[in-house]
Amino acid sequence: MSSAKGILGEIARRKRWEREILKDALRGNLREHPDSAWLPSENVRDTARRYLRQGGHEGNHRPFAASLSHEHRLSVIAEVKRRSPSRGVIASWDLPEPLAEAYGKGGASALSVLTDAHFFDGRPAFLSRCRQVFEGPVLRKDFIVDELDLAITAALEADAVLLIAALVGPQIGELVRLARCYDLEVLAEVHTERELEYALIGGATTVGINNRNLETFEVDLAITERLAARIPGPLGVVSESGIKGPQDALRVRKAGADAILVGEHLAKQQGEGLDELCVEAARGVRG
Repeated sequence: MSSAKGILGEIARRKRWEREILKDALRGNLREHPDSAWLPSENVRDTARRYLRQGGHEGNHRPFAASLSHEHRLSVIAEVKRRSPSRGVIASWDLPEPLAEAYGKGGASALSVLTDAHFFDGRPAFLSRCRQVFEGPVLRKDFIVDELDLAITAALEADAVLLIAALVGPQIGELVRLARCYDLEVLAEVHTERELEYALIGGATTVGINNRNLETFEVDLAITERLAARIPGPLGVVSESGIKGPQDALRVRKAGADAILVGEHLAKQQGEGLDELCVEAARGVRG
């Protein structure tokens, strides 16, 4: 794990604690209350334990990268999200299914589901519940650093997983390889040229450019414009954070993005405006 700073460093410390508890739980020694919001269910833990023993898992995953590749329109990964460290409470729903269904009806190509409880008020169970009502692929968005995390992700029935280069550094290549063993596609998230280099050397085939600086929370769509130009044509490009309407979507599409990942803007409106982001803003625009 790289030496993360700011909120990412705080998250990394919390995740190390959770991981130690989870490792003990997989050994049969549960030191946390079974109903703790962050803890995967006993069934998920048992399944992950089996996958770890097997050294992987071949599932029935829905293609993630292919779902984002459309010649004449921008694809949208719509995010199921309730809060964030920078914005606080975003939405106050109790069940994720209505939002996932709204995203499906609005034309989202894929879902991103936050499963972190402590910082984002997500739940591991949200992922499989959303996948039951959404026909496309579902990405697990959390802070993944090792094979245990990937086994849990596969046990949650995710189709793809987010790997944050700012968090894992050069280790991203090993995690990309391990993700394939668990039948998971990868969205490799970067914010700087150095992080992009880690992702490209590590074999990532879909790169997410985070327009938000995870240390300062400053958002700048110019990050997509700068980094997308450095990504080889065959690779998928996703612009993340700061997309608030069709004009922003059009801007990153012109920069070369194949898709956008949108959380706060859509979650606040229960999916309203998704059709504009999916079709109208970027129809026919090529990077």
